[in-house]
Amino acid sequence: SKGETVALVGRNGSGKTTLLKHFNSLLKPSAGIVTFLGKDIRGKSPAQMAPHVGLSCQNPNDQFFKYRVKDEVLVGPKKLKKVQRSWLNEMWTVFDLHGLLNRSPYRLSEGEKRRVALASILAMQPQILVLDEPTSGQDGRFRQVLATLLTELRNRGFTVLIATHDLEFAKATADRWVVLHDGRVVADGPPEDLWGDERLVELGALPGPEQHPGY
Repeated sequence: SKGETVALVGRNGSGKTTLLKHFNSLLKPSAGIVTFLGKDIRGKSPAQMAPHVGLSCQNPNDQFFKYRVKDEVLVGPKKLKKVQRSWLNEMWTVFDLHGLLNRSPYRLSEGEKRRVALASILAMQPQILVLDEPTSGQDGRFRQVLATLLTELRNRGFTVLIATHDLEFAKATADRWVVLHDGRVVADGPPEDLWGDERLVELGALPGPEQHPGY
C-alpha cells in the first residue's frame, strides 16, 4: 500500500531478483499475470513502466550512462519531460550530492555511487521504489545512512520494496516482510512475527537464531 516499506527476504537464489524484474517489465511472466494498480502490465515495456516503478540494481555501475553526476540524475526526468528544479534540489540535499554534481559517477566510492543511483531513480518520482540488495558489499555506516534515507522517503509518501538477505537491515527498515523460497512466497507478515518462525527455519527459508542474520 502507499507509503509502506516492504522487504522481500529469502536466501540467495530464492528468486528475489527474478521477481523484481517482472515489476518493471524487464521480464515477462511465462504463466499468470503481473498487475500494477489493478492493471495487467504484460504488454508494457520497461520504458513505459519507468515513471511508475523505479528499479535500482544490485550494481550501481549498471545504471550509469553519463560522465557527470548531474547529467546522470537528469537522464530519466529529461526523457519523461518531467524536470522539476525544486524536486531535483531536494534530491541533491537528501542524497548529499551537492559536492559531487560535476564528478564522474564511475569515479566515486561505492557508497557515493549507490546514492547517485538511488537519486537518478527517485528523480523520476516513481510511485514505487524497488531496491535490489541495497546493502550488498556496504559497511555499517552506509547501512545506517540508507536506513535514514528510507525513513525520509517513507515520510514523503513513497512506497518502497527492498529485496535483501540482510535480515537486520530488513527488520530496521520494513513494516512488512514477504518471504520467498524456491521461487514462491511462503510467508507474508510483520517482521516480528516471522523472525525465528520455526516453520520457516525448518523449511530453510529463514535462518535460525544461532545463524548470522545476513545468511
